[in-house]
Amino acid sequence: MDVWLRNIGLMTVLTAVLVLIKRKYDRVYLLQGCSYENSLVYAAAGKFAGGAEAGEVREMLINSFEFDPKETELILARALPHRMEPDGGYGAFIKEVNQLLGENIYRS
Repeated sequence: MDVWLRNIGLMTVLTAVLVLIKRKYDRVYLLQGCSYENSLVYAAAGKFAGGAEAGEVREMLINSFEFDPKETELILARALPHRMEPDGGYGAFIKEVNQLLGENIYRS
């Protein structure tokens, strides 16, 4: 009787551990699948912070699938005053992109 109860207990613990592992993998999979970050936005922010001309940054954003020319001008106009900050305006650029999109997709 003791062996039978011990086996049931071991199977219960093993099942619980496997369910927890599966839930963790499902969560990681969902988090990776929901992200639709565009690497061109990060590259444009880096060029902006590095002091590149507005036309060069504008071209990178227009080639992105998320922005039209009017939105690109709005991002540049709002981020330009922050160019003298220690990070070169990188954080402000990303903040303006997120604000335009209406959700925090990109991280600075």
